[in-house]
Formats: sequence, structure tokens, C-alpha cells
Amino acid sequence: MAGIHGNAPVGTELLLEVCCLSVHQLWQECGYYQGLINETRIVILPSINPDGREQAKEKECISNVGMTNANGKDLDTDFFGNASQRSAEPQPETRAVMDLIQEKGYTLSVALDGGSLLVTYPYDKPVQPVENESTLRYLATVYANNHPTMHLGDTGCPNSSQMGNIPEGVLRAAERHSHMGSMKDFSVDFGHCPEITVYTSCCLFPQADQLSVLWAENRKSLLSMLVEVHKGIRGIVKDKSGKPIVGAMIVLNGGVQVFTSEGGYFHALLSPGSHNIEAVAEGYQQQRQEVIVSSFEAASSIIIEFDMDNRIFGLPRELVVATAAAAMTALTITACIIWCVCSAKSNRQKDGFHRLRQHRDDYDDEIRLTSMGSKKSLLSHEFQDESESDEDTLYANKL
Repeated sequence: MAGIHGNAPVGTELLLEVCCLSVHQLWQECGYYQGLINETRIVILPSINPDGREQAKEKECISNVGMTNANGKDLDTDFFGNASQRSAEPQPETRAVMDLIQEKGYTLSVALDGGSLLVTYPYDKPVQPVENESTLRYLATVYANNHPTMHLGDTGCPNSSQMGNIPEGVLRAAERHSHMGSMKDFSVDFGHCPEITVYTSCCLFPQADQLSVLWAENRKSLLSMLVEVHKGIRGIVKDKSGKPIVGAMIVLNGGVQVFTSEGGYFHALLSPGSHNIEAVAEGYQQQRQEVIVSSFEAASSIIIEFDMDNRIFGLPRELVVATAAAAMTALTITACIIWCVCSAKSNRQKDGFHRLRQHRDDYDDEIRLTSMGSKKSLLSHEFQDESESDEDTLYANKL
């Protein structure tokens, strides 16, 4: 990619020259370049900011005219993957590039800019740890080493704010100019694709007759990126039956993550040396391997074969299942015992209440009968007294 800043169009011209390069010409110089082009998916985006390019003027080495797009936005500060981080909608150019980065699943990205002579690697944002710094720095170093002067570390840019010697011509981006929302930070974080930025010349917009020299200086470095994209590690993730697993996560050295695509395929760039990789997929046991990456050979091909995950909470599935079954049996027995005890207790309570109710009823009946007997006795006395009184009166009258 090139032309994110319209006032630095050298990268645009270099990429257009790559497009015009014939396979026959490459074959004459070195046969394996033809194979690389045939076997590599190459996507070239010559100008991200054409509006800025139209505003910029030739021979303006330090002018900022054309750096922004037609809306006055520096596009290299507009790449935010999280909506919460941005204050406005992304520019149309930004949205198009973000979609391109996320949809295609690239292995390596090289962005060309100007105004200095060095290569930077992520991150642009300050105070951001770089998990795969060795790989990113290695890729930047490969580009610089294939450039006739860049690797010397002396930028030779009198108009540049960058001062001092840059070891190997490679610098972490935040050490040059830290800012948020850069394209390469987005590419690494959300596209899972390493990206380096190449500053091709001290002059932002040199005169046209210098382009041939700039092409000669950067040609080998650009083609070297075609070689590097075939290095690292590649492989296929599948299960025991041979079925590819899509979406499995490959963790590189405990940090960087890539995901398997269709067919269970994955490819990741790594610096030369020994690396630990882990493969994780839902429902399968985690797999670990150690791989050796060479700087002179194509990517090591590996096959990661998953077993079904027979562990639950880190314990063997058989042990967990047996323990769970025993626990359920014990729980069932305990529940039955509790139910029996409660049932017996409930029956005793019912019997007690029944006897109490019966005694109370008997007592009530006894009281009722006693009460009725007393009333009858009282009435009989009353009737007897009245009768006797009448008889006495009658007897007295006769006398």
C-alpha cells in the first residue's frame, strides 16, 4: 500500500512500477521470482489518498500540502477498530481499507511513505507492548538490508526532524512519532497481519527524474518481501478423522493469535529461531508444538491433529463422570431418607392431632351431657315444688 499521505507519492510510483514489471524480466534475472509471483496472492493499493495527491506539488520536500484528504483528515490517524475510541465516523478511504484488511486475511503488509529513510514497525501508539516484536523487527530489517543505504542507519535527511544514527535503519514507530489510529496498528490488532512502513526518501515529493534512482534502490527490497511472505510456519489443523477444523486459534509464543481458514489452513510469519505454538479449538484438547524457522528456507509445514477434549475442569472425563454419578447416587439416597423421615414424622403428627381431636370431642360430649343432666334436675325440682305447694294449699282449704 502507498499514498496514505498524498504529499508523499513516491510509494505510489514504485508500486505502479511493480505492476508493470513483467514475469519474463524477472525470470531472466532470477528464475525463482516467477514461481513466487505465480504462487503468491499479491494485492497492490497504489494510492489510499488520491485527493491529497492532487493537492500536493512536485519538488516540495517538506510541505504538508496534500498530507490530508479532501476533508482535511490525516488518514493515518483514522484507523480505530473500536467504536468507543473514535469521535466520528471513519473517512470513506479509511473504511474501504479497514474492510480490505479484515476481509482478506493477509500474511504481510508493506506501506510506503516518505520524508525519511528508514523502516518502522508497530506500534505507533505509545506505551503499547509488542508481543511479536522480534518478527516485526526482523521483517523491517530484511527490507533495510536489501536497500543500498537504508541499513546504514544514517538517514542523510537535512530537512528531517529525525536526528542521529538509526541502528540498521529500523525503528519502532512510536519512537519516531507516536500517535493513535495508525493503519499498521489496526492491521496488527484487527487484521492479524504484520505491517511495516517504509520511508523511501528524504524528500516527500521529489522531481520526476529521481524516480528511476528510487526504483533501483527499492526494487530488491520490495521483491524480498515476496520471498519473506513464504517463510515462517504453515500448516493444517484437523481432527482424528481427518476433518479440517475452521476457526481454530493458533497462539504464537503465548501472544500473537492467528486463526485457521477454510480447509483448516493457517500461515504465520516468524523470525528465524525456535518458537512455541499452541492450537486451541472448542471441544478439543489443546495442542502444543515447538517449531524451528529458518531464514533461508520456505515455511515449515506442520499438521496439528486434535483429539476430542476428554478433560473437564482439567481432570480426566472418566473421573469427572464417575465422581458425578457417585455424587448423584448419594444425593438421591439422601433425598429418599429425608423424605421417609419427614413422611413418618408427618404421620405421627397426624395421629397425635387425630387423638387430640377425638379426646377433645369426647370431652365436649361429656360436658354437654353433664350440662343437660343438671338442667333436667333443676327443672324437676322446680316442677316438684310447685306441685307440692298446690297440694298443700288445697289441703289447707279443705280443713
